[in-house]
Amino acid sequence: MNSPDQTQNSPAESASPNPKLKPDEVIGLQLEALQKNDIPAPNSGIRTAFRFASPENRAATGPIERFIQLVKNPLYRPLLNHKSVKRAPIVVEDDVAQQRVTVTSADGEQIDYKFTMSKQNGGEYKDCWMTDGVERVSDEERQKELQRIASNNGHTAHQ
Repeated sequence: MNSPDQTQNSPAESASPNPKLKPDEVIGLQLEALQKNDIPAPNSGIRTAFRFASPENRAATGPIERFIQLVKNPLYRPLLNHKSVKRAPIVVEDDVAQQRVTVTSADGEQIDYKFTMSKQNGGEYKDCWMTDGVERVSDEERQKELQRIASNNGHTAHQ
């Protein structure tokens, strides 16, 4: 049994872009890392998420110190140390993938985010799936989606 001051590194904490990882695995690793953001060190989860940011995303959101502050702002803070997450089916078309996730924040609020990924076609990350963006879905957009599903008798199109 571990004492409270002992930490175990999770697979997400040490994960890096790899052509063998599928887009849903990359999203899962980032979510796991953000859920345990300060294990084994402060902001290690955010640092893991930044490793999976596409070069274009890094150029827009980096350097890492800026990215840490971005994730800690009110729009993205619910991802940090969240209680649980539900993931919709991932949609992959060619070299682009999107997945909607519903996070239950540490204080119990449910928030939707949309992850957009792309498979890199060159450079040091060739054939790696990386995150181009994470967008918080507004409550209004969430309601429209629920209404659309209800009007289809609960059936959604399968990809």
